[in-house]
Amino acid sequence: MRAKLPAGQGAWPAIWMLPTDWRYGRWASSGEIDIMEAVNLKTLTDDKTAPAGSLETRVHGTLHYGGPSPKNVYSGTPYRFSEANNPADNFHVYALEWQQDEIRWYVDDVHYATFRHDQWYSTSQQQDGSFIENTGFAPFDQRFHLLLNFAVGGNWPANVNDKGVDFAGYPKQMLVDYVRVFQCSKNSETGIGCATTQPSAVQIKGKTNPQ
Repeated sequence: MRAKLPAGQGAWPAIWMLPTDWRYGRWASSGEIDIMEAVNLKTLTDDKTAPAGSLETRVHGTLHYGGPSPKNVYSGTPYRFSEANNPADNFHVYALEWQQDEIRWYVDDVHYATFRHDQWYSTSQQQDGSFIENTGFAPFDQRFHLLLNFAVGGNWPANVNDKGVDFAGYPKQMLVDYVRVFQCSKNSETGIGCATTQPSAVQIKGKTNPQ
């Protein structure tokens, strides 16, 4: 997706994916893939790695998995733009490569994060209330569909940066140039063989099944 994102406290643009068939049960047993999310761009950042007084520039890639809420977990990492190249000021390309055993995130062709299958898991709740762990590459081995949305407020943006929601400056937009989906020509079933990887990418550490 090539897009220019909205800025401001409470602004929450996203491109993400949800399961089409929910084979493993309700959220998040069947997973969620967040290709790009950003909150509160151009507000005073609470990023402890940024110089004091810096503005928010981060976008986030995340997987939600585990069991049905409240047994759900998530893992992800941000990509930090420079203040001179804030994603609310310019168009950028946000991408995901999804193969059988790993998922990779990209910004402007920079591979910034990888999540391996041995770091995620899925559990389903049975009719008797017990839980079983799903095997293979579950939950990220089923059909998913794309969603693009621009939310205002919500638990995440309202509780970070300047807190709350600033309604000044509306209406606002997430401007989308294009959305494109490709299939790996070398192995359409697994996606293996078409990877575009960079050694500098963060290896995301997942959470283990507590049961």
